[in-house]
Amino acid sequence: MLRFVRRFLILVCAIHLGCGKSPAAPGAYALSNATLGVPDSPPSLIGVVAAVQQDGRVVLERRGSQAECERAAIVSLSASTRIVRRSGVAASATDVIAGQPVSAWFGDVELRSCPVQVGAMAIVLEPSGS
Repeated sequence: MLRFVRRFLILVCAIHLGCGKSPAAPGAYALSNATLGVPDSPPSLIGVVAAVQQDGRVVLERRGSQAECERAAIVSLSASTRIVRRSGVAASATDVIAGQPVSAWFGDVELRSCPVQVGAMAIVLEPSGS
């Protein structure tokens, strides 16, 4: 009986210590790509959602100054596109809204137009202001 009580008290203490930690500050997440379930390679585009078109495609604009045709991409989202928030919380296509900072990984098939048209393998919704 004493052994049971001792194990129970150790379990209660472990739970209490785990629950007593203060939550991480917003934006303090540093989850790896593998943890988020996105490719481990650098993103194809880091930028912002410029617009969501009526057909469901999104226009993404790159950060920094690139040539005109490299500045933006028209991106198709499909059922296989992995969409997740940087915090690790799953998201959906309806969460991809104009003004939202994103990191995006594109598929291999690309229509060479201006701007480029491509399918998204994964999109990470970044915290605002990042």
